[in-house]
Amino acid sequence: MADCILCGNGDATINEKDYGNIYWYTCINCGEFLITDTAKGKVIHDKDRRSLLSDRAKQCRKNGLYLKIWSELGKLISCALTTEKFGKETANT
Repeated sequence: MADCILCGNGDATINEKDYGNIYWYTCINCGEFLITDTAKGKVIHDKDRRSLLSDRAKQCRKNGLYLKIWSELGKLISCALTTEKFGKETANT
């Protein structure tokens, strides 16, 4: 077990994908979500941003979707993935 990067819950699980560039979290509070290594570095020290993203992850879960968080040109970006897209993202690479 590990701490969820978004809500801090200690009962989360983490799987590394894409040779450690993407982390697949499963949290009882936030649900399942993906976060890239670069985005993780930006989120880890920003409590307000973590809280906002945790709320987004929970909303995605409520709607049967999955949150993906990444960084592009220095900005954090997030989007909701369908089950099919999430499955493709989490397939072994």
